[in-house]
Formats: sequence, C-alpha cells, structure tokens
Amino acid sequence: MLNKIKYLMKELNWKKVGMYSALALVVIFVLGAGLIVYDSREYFSEYFEVKRTKLNLMTEKSADSLQNEIIIKQKNIDSLNIVITENKKSVEDCQKINIELMESNRLLQKTIEHQNSIIEGFGTNW
Repeated sequence: MLNKIKYLMKELNWKKVGMYSALALVVIFVLGAGLIVYDSREYFSEYFEVKRTKLNLMTEKSADSLQNEIIIKQKNIDSLNIVITENKKSVEDCQKINIELMESNRLLQKTIEHQNSIIEGFGTNW
C-alpha cells in the first residue's frame, strides 16, 4: 500500500495540482467577495441615497422649497396657537359659569332647607 502511495505521488503532476489549487482559491475569494457585497447592498443603497439627497439639498430650488415648507408649518403653528387661546378662554368662561351654578345650587338648597324648617314649624303649631 505504501508503495502505491509513493508511486501516485511521483506520477502526480504538481504543476496541475498547483494550478487547480490556485484556481480554487480564486473562486473561493470571488465567491466570498460577492457574498460580502451582496450582504452589504442595502448599506450601499442607503449611502448613495443620502449622498444624492445632500446634493439635491444644495440647489437653490431645494432651499426655496424648504423655506416654503417652513413658512407653511409656521402658519399652522400660529393658527393652532389661536385655537388654543380661544379654547382657554372658553374653558375659563365655562369654569366661571360652573362656579355660578354651584353657588346658585347652594343657595337653592339653603332655601329648601329653610322652607322645610318653616313647614315643620307650622306642623307643630296646629
């Protein structure tokens, strides 16, 4: 058996083995690099999208549209502040009315109690 291995080793063309090994290493390297690039394609797409967006933002037209957007949002903020102010006034008015109604109820309750005491007083005199 040992003689057969020695014979195969002598007959083996080392030049071909080296070429096949080198070819296998190149194929493995190319497949590995392709796998790495394939896995990181989302990163690169986001990276280039950010670069493109930055370039678009550097134009005068883009700056004008952003300024218009700021103006529109500021108008919305102002109108919401007006609504908030009006609602605060309404809440304050409702609180005043509520306090007045509670005072009125308290006075009416006192009147009822007073009338009940008068009626009880009439009942004892008869």
